[in-house]
Amino acid sequence: MDPLVVQFRKFKENRVIRNSFYGAIQFIVPLLLLLGLTPVFIHKMGTENYGLWMVATSALGLMGIAEFGLNTAISKFVAEFVESRNTDALSAVVSTGMAAYILLGIVLIVPLYIFSPALAGIFKPSEAISEEQIGAVIRIMSLGFIPLLLRSGAMAIPVGLQRFRVPVIVIIIYQLTSYIAALAIVFLRGSVAQIVESTVAVLWITALGSLFVAWRMLQPFHLKFIIIGSREVLRRLFSFTLASGLTALGSLIFGFADRLAVGAVLGLDAVAYYTVIVSVAAKILQLSGSLAGALMPAVSTWMASGNIQRVRAYFSKATLILLGLNTLIAGTLLVLSGPLLRLWLGVAFADHVLVPFRILIVVYALISLDAPAYNVATGIGHPGINALTGITGGCLMVVLIFVLGHSLGLLGAALANGAYLVSLFVIGYVYLQINRIIKQTPIGIKKQELGL
Repeated sequence: MDPLVVQFRKFKENRVIRNSFYGAIQFIVPLLLLLGLTPVFIHKMGTENYGLWMVATSALGLMGIAEFGLNTAISKFVAEFVESRNTDALSAVVSTGMAAYILLGIVLIVPLYIFSPALAGIFKPSEAISEEQIGAVIRIMSLGFIPLLLRSGAMAIPVGLQRFRVPVIVIIIYQLTSYIAALAIVFLRGSVAQIVESTVAVLWITALGSLFVAWRMLQPFHLKFIIIGSREVLRRLFSFTLASGLTALGSLIFGFADRLAVGAVLGLDAVAYYTVIVSVAAKILQLSGSLAGALMPAVSTWMASGNIQRVRAYFSKATLILLGLNTLIAGTLLVLSGPLLRLWLGVAFADHVLVPFRILIVVYALISLDAPAYNVATGIGHPGINALTGITGGCLMVVLIFVLGHSLGLLGAALANGAYLVSLFVIGYVYLQINRIIKQTPIGIKKQELGL
């Protein structure tokens, strides 16, 4: 048993593995909530009301475009400047980032609140839900924009410090609390608007808690309030934020705009069907992202210390592990998808979505192979490739939903997700970039990395 104990201790002491474990927890809890509560919500609310709730949630998620990847930039430079012990640069990054979040919230909340009901005209009203009700729900959700930004900025701090347990706990608390509040309202026969109000209220509470936690974590570094830091630090922060912001734009289009497009083309009931199956299939991608998410701050730290060989080793191992894991998960889901859907949501619902669901399983299993490369690209300072493939795939997917949705319905919307397979190009790009960096590394540093 001694070798097993030693190996377990090594795994426990390995920060990347430990943070990947926390990422897996962040994946498992939402999955259990999705599987356990979705049938309840659909049965109690009906497909159209559930679809409206998902549209409002997607609209809030799409608002994350405004932060333009600033949270990723903060995480990367917190990791880098903590490793290099550059307190002034760390102070400038944190102070500038938080000031930018506050400014964004103040500038954008008023027009978003005023003009959000105009989005209601995009969606098809029905006998059960009027255009005015749709507009009111989206307007309420717009009030969640400021806490969404504040929570994102605050949780970038522990991610940069490679303490993934903190954001995982915050996200789980938010999800559990918001679901419990929604369930209570549903059983009390409340409206969709009241459910959205409870979601926004919980978001504000978790945002304020996140700010307090981030402040406590930064106290040991004795940071100063420096809005205008050195020109070099500001230049790097701005250029990296721009590149990671374009990446975030592609991810948000991929993660939220698809539901809005389905609602515009096929109606709110189709949003309910589509959201359920894409949410389950997307868990493959979320699992991969959760497991690989620890690579970004770790790679930033290794790059700062010149440990390039370690970057390549972790990138290769992570990609191969995901290939095997995704093959197993996708194969199992394809075989069992029919009986599982019928058991979970009923025969009528399952028969309506089975073929699109199977298509989404294959698509997401392939897309998620990009997760290690995505994080490593950001860590080595090349987020631009993520931006290019993300925006290209996201925009093409939305266009294909409109094109294929009119002729093929839900099946067309599922096929449109395949546009995001362009992200697999990042794997080859990152591999070539790592090899280029290694070739440019002096021989003495290479020997030092290998312990020679």
